[in-house]
Amino acid sequence: MFGNPSRVLSRTRSAVDELVNDADFNDDLRIPSSGDDSSTSGSFTGQRATKNTEIDNMLTEPMAKSKSHTYNNTFISCSPEVDVSCSRLDSKKTITPGNSRNGKEHDSSVEHFEKLADQGNAKAALGLLYTTIHGSASWKDLDFRETSLTHHNLTLRACKRHRPPYHIEARRVLLQMRECGPSPNLQTYHEVIAALARAHEWRIAERTFAELKRDFPNHNPTIELHTSLISAYGKGGQWERAKSTFDALAKENVTMDTGIYNALLSAAVGAARYHEASIVFEQMPKKGIIRNVTTYNAILTSLGRQRRIFDMELVHKNMRKSYVEPNETTLSLLITAHGNAGDCYRAVEHLEEACKARWLKKSAVIFNSALGACVKSGESKLARDVLSMMHAEGVIPTLVTYNTMLMSASARHDWNQVVNIYLELLQHGLTPDAITFDCICGIDKLQSATDAPGRALSATGSVPNAKTSCIRHNDYKSAETRNVHDKKSQLSVGNSLVTDLGTLPELLRSTLNELDMLATESASPQKLTSTTCHVYDALLRALHLSGQAAEVETVFKAMVSKRVCRTVHTYNSLIASYEVRRQWKQAGQAMISMQEEGIAPDALTFDALINVCEEMGQWDRATAWLEHAQEQGHLRCEDELGVLDLHRIRSAGTAQTVLRWWLRRMRSRALAPLDVRAAGQGTRIILESATRGATVSRKSNNVRTCSASLSEADIPLQIRDLPDQIQVVTGWGKHSTVFGYSPVKERVLALLGGLNSPFIVPEYNIGCVVAERGEVRAWLVRDELLSLVRFLGGNRAALRRNFNPMGVDT
Repeated sequence: MFGNPSRVLSRTRSAVDELVNDADFNDDLRIPSSGDDSSTSGSFTGQRATKNTEIDNMLTEPMAKSKSHTYNNTFISCSPEVDVSCSRLDSKKTITPGNSRNGKEHDSSVEHFEKLADQGNAKAALGLLYTTIHGSASWKDLDFRETSLTHHNLTLRACKRHRPPYHIEARRVLLQMRECGPSPNLQTYHEVIAALARAHEWRIAERTFAELKRDFPNHNPTIELHTSLISAYGKGGQWERAKSTFDALAKENVTMDTGIYNALLSAAVGAARYHEASIVFEQMPKKGIIRNVTTYNAILTSLGRQRRIFDMELVHKNMRKSYVEPNETTLSLLITAHGNAGDCYRAVEHLEEACKARWLKKSAVIFNSALGACVKSGESKLARDVLSMMHAEGVIPTLVTYNTMLMSASARHDWNQVVNIYLELLQHGLTPDAITFDCICGIDKLQSATDAPGRALSATGSVPNAKTSCIRHNDYKSAETRNVHDKKSQLSVGNSLVTDLGTLPELLRSTLNELDMLATESASPQKLTSTTCHVYDALLRALHLSGQAAEVETVFKAMVSKRVCRTVHTYNSLIASYEVRRQWKQAGQAMISMQEEGIAPDALTFDALINVCEEMGQWDRATAWLEHAQEQGHLRCEDELGVLDLHRIRSAGTAQTVLRWWLRRMRSRALAPLDVRAAGQGTRIILESATRGATVSRKSNNVRTCSASLSEADIPLQIRDLPDQIQVVTGWGKHSTVFGYSPVKERVLALLGGLNSPFIVPEYNIGCVVAERGEVRAWLVRDELLSLVRFLGGNRAALRRNFNPMGVDT
């Protein structure tokens, strides 16, 4: 009844994985409590694409009009009050329990900080810290005066345990402690690195670890600090770095513990190195290392991703035999795995096991996992039983719960039930997200429509599989040409999303009429106004997906005339309707209007706008909108110089824009200084060989003219060596019904193939394309030289159109 797993189910699975990934292997070390793997209720969304340089900028954002300082090559900014505080610290001792004016008062303060740290209430802890320091409740006023190191460390622990972690604030506190005092100790660094690990900021964690070693040259970092660093590497997918750090400790004969092995095991799982994960798991008892619940959860995650259900059950039994009690994450992993396998009854049995364990802390996560399993199997009665169990346990439904219920009702085409569930969601004060609107409109149909091109390619045998070893230019040339010259086919994905939503639009219109009548009679019209706004958003989404793009604009104008407040979802549907109709000017104007209203666009807004500009040949505008999106923290896909991650990109056109932008950045780094004589030996070899190749192939004086121009130009471009391997991560359609298909992947292959790039699809990972450093550098430099030759030969658009689809060498 219910086809492909929805993004709601994948989000639930991601939430379960996140519980394991977020486990702090040093927090309550040796045997973490069950609470370490528990989850907060709510929607599991998160953006983790903040780069380290941008975080350092954010560290100093709150301190406008301030004085600058430089400490250990780290730029920070202090307020005037901090300058006064720093001068006073020279003559005043930091308050400690021994020299406090009131020891009891100090002890009470420490207890308060410990309570906030245990709760993970970072905002309250930061506020209390700065109130303790100078009586200000503003945690952004960084004025460090007389306060103990204990207060700071407990505040940092609260930042670490907060969900999501307050890693930026933790880093800020550390920088100010190093500048103004009290001086940080090893525990301080441990808390900060652990917070950065939980935030998946492995580069900043690595930098902080290096600062620790520099500040404490006579002290070896503790095993806990190394554990946090390995955890940071693991959550950043840096398996080789994690393994190297672990091996270095082993060579030094450092006594290992459960925490560091758990961190290494999690790193292997996070990097999809499942064989290595099994090796680490099996080695633990041989090395005398005790396995705890976090250990078992990590290996269960590995087995679950491999769909090894029988092995998961076996591990679960062995876990109980070893007297390791499962926690909520353990059972959630088992429930999700059986749900993915279509065995919802076994999934519910594990849920019943959790409910019988009265000592087990239960949140909405475990019930959402079981509910998703039932919905996926089309067992609506069993799903209602899960909801009854949820109410009996006193667990409050979250947005994910309602999204899953909406998905079930829309799959049955029970549109009355869809509207009722949606109104109940709003009555409980929950705010719908983009997934909610997809669930309202039948997310299974949306996924099926998205996969339609993949099924067509699969029928012709064009979808790359694990045996694909390279990008075959001829295989993708026709697709690339079609995408460039046939604008309608470019936007066929938008048209293919048209689906029959039955009476849903009419029911939403009727609901709006009823709300209008209630608003005139209600004593609290403000609440009804908010509900009206969200119902309008659902109507706009339904009209868009049912192919009534023109009607979307009409309803939007009605909202404006009735002065109904708009949200980002309102404009997302409007811009998406323009995207389908290929009206890039109107889409751009809608973006401007929403910003004038003070509504911040999200990634979906920019994705739709960039996509329509790219597909209509407005490549410069598409790039400009991309840069604007990145300034606001969206579509930051460049993980590092040599890695471009397109996982979060929705549309193929936007992926193409990001890829072009990235290639230009790569070229600016790889291209030698235009004065060949000023370049290094390696650079001169590349330039000279590329120039010789162009000269031999063309046999004209244009290249000599180009070389003269190169030597006379004064453009100080600095070459930064590229990584050994350059990678573009496209994904392979993990949640697609067609194995190996992804619209983003197909477009990337088409463009790179058309550009005659050296990238290939590796056998070990069909969700990416890779190329070696030397090949990429030679290709980028050669491409630039050929572009210059075309420009000097009379093609004035050659430079501007380089890396654009129609700029492909023909």
